[in-house]
Amino acid sequence: MLKIFLVEDEIVMREGIKNHIDWEKEGFEFVGEASDGELAFPMIQNKKPDILITDIKMPFMDGLELSRLVKKENPDIKIVILSGFDEFQFAKQAIEVGVTDYILKPVTSAQLLEKLHRIADGILEEKKRGTESDFIDHEESLHSEQRRLFRKLVEGRASMSDILEQGQRLKMDLIAESYEIVLFQMRPKHMEQDLVEMYSEQMVRAYGEIREYVDDQDDIQMYEQLGEVLAFLLLSKSRDQIESLQESLLNKIKQICEKNQDMLYFVGVGNPKNHIREIWYSYEQASSVFSHRFMETNSCVYYFNQEREDEIDLSGMDVGKLDRRVLKNFLSTGDKNELDSFLNEYFQSLGEANLKSTFFRQYIVTDVYFTVVSLLEDMYASKEQAVEICGTMKDGAKSLGNLDETREYVRKLLTRVIDARERMARQKYGHMIQEAKEYILANYNDEEMSLNKVAAYVNVSPNHFSTVFRQEAGVNFIEYLTEVRLEHAKEMLRSTSRKTSEIGYEVGYKDPHYFSSLFKKVEGMTPKEYRGGRVG
Repeated sequence: MLKIFLVEDEIVMREGIKNHIDWEKEGFEFVGEASDGELAFPMIQNKKPDILITDIKMPFMDGLELSRLVKKENPDIKIVILSGFDEFQFAKQAIEVGVTDYILKPVTSAQLLEKLHRIADGILEEKKRGTESDFIDHEESLHSEQRRLFRKLVEGRASMSDILEQGQRLKMDLIAESYEIVLFQMRPKHMEQDLVEMYSEQMVRAYGEIREYVDDQDDIQMYEQLGEVLAFLLLSKSRDQIESLQESLLNKIKQICEKNQDMLYFVGVGNPKNHIREIWYSYEQASSVFSHRFMETNSCVYYFNQEREDEIDLSGMDVGKLDRRVLKNFLSTGDKNELDSFLNEYFQSLGEANLKSTFFRQYIVTDVYFTVVSLLEDMYASKEQAVEICGTMKDGAKSLGNLDETREYVRKLLTRVIDARERMARQKYGHMIQEAKEYILANYNDEEMSLNKVAAYVNVSPNHFSTVFRQEAGVNFIEYLTEVRLEHAKEMLRSTSRKTSEIGYEVGYKDPHYFSSLFKKVEGMTPKEYRGGRVG
């Protein structure tokens, strides 16, 4: 219930208001009364009412001065002034210092209740908005901590007791009899069309549908990884159930992805494990087979326990074309953690007998070199920058003594290219965040401005945008939006005589009381105090 406090020097009026309204029935709690502002102020500080009803003309401290003090210390309290007709000028002054409304005397219970219910509706809406903002901040922090715990799980870096304790705190029910990891990624069919841009409307839409599906599943938890890889942790009461759970998830992924004709999808499935401390092993298995996706031109699901029978026959095949496709796929979306698995698969695909030939290894080294240089140029690196990253062909010629030397040269070369790609990705993120900031600066006064709206504008998923924004901007989205809005508000407070309610409206806050409350929370003073020159 919202709390009501009454200040009125006329005892008949005070008793009438207090006793002629069934406060509890109307949804209010009457928490106190006083005969003047001087008596009332410490009581208000103690009771912290939601709504203060006060007469404007009283001995010792009138309602106008009381309103100033209350608004300074408790800007969230709504104030209703009771005034006689000849006190109307005082009422106007009170409204200017932040009073919510006034009522001319004599006042009836019906009139007062009409005002109070309208104010109550505004308070509840304000609290809802504040709750939504707090909820977004909390959710961002929660997702971040959940991702960190997931990394501990798949790296085997935490004890069972720590895992369960942290999981419970982070709303992650990790108690099960069987666990399994499934990895998932989409990519455009024709990577050469745009090697730097990693997102498309199709991908954002498909990932969103998958998230919605997982959100409704109590026994599947999902975590986003770099490169738009989704990791699913399946939890089940038995091995039979986890197989059914896996089948349902894969069918849903296939159903969603096959609606997008220009995209490929890849899934890596680890074996089920019976102990929570073995989740890392299922993750390693899934990652191992997941690395095969760079060799494919069709959508695939890889199971760790499935033997591959599709060894590549080099006879009659354009090896150069094959190499470039495989390398471009890996270097466009793979990361260094997958490099060794990729190289095992890559060199195996070339054939053991072929690799014994120095001439063939020279061909491979030359082809890899020119492929990665071409790739870097596609990523908008100059030829000079590409050579700086990759070295010269003379470096490759020194690696032909044996297969191990050749493999190590290719490994170092690909590592340098991945590092360069990540630097360019950070630059791309910087551009994306700059674009987002410019959009916010142009539309900060839109009351409906939200993280989802900005993420859609820059064409990335909301979760990914939230993570990247925090990393690049140093604050979360809500903090940045609030900062932008309040900076514009402060500029108007300094340079104009407009009412604070109008200024709040101009910067995106339609509720003037919420604006004043937020301003004081962030700036440590009310808008009026800031305008008055009491600036830190």
